[in-house]
Amino acid sequence: MTSVSNLREEFEKRLLALPHVSIATWKDTDLVCVSFANKEIANFHGANILDLRLTPKIIREEQL
Repeated sequence: MTSVSNLREEFEKRLLALPHVSIATWKDTDLVCVSFANKEIANFHGANILDLRLTPKIIREEQL
């Protein structure tokens, strides 16, 4: 069975293989941010929670 930390490690590796994607901690915190072209698109909370930034269009379409 694959552990959560191994899944996250693999996910980060695949993200970093994409052009213009970076992963770094935010300022002096433990919050890990995923950015595309220097714009935050997601952030990790701990080992197993990922918050994705959704556009207003997607929020409307999905009625979130």
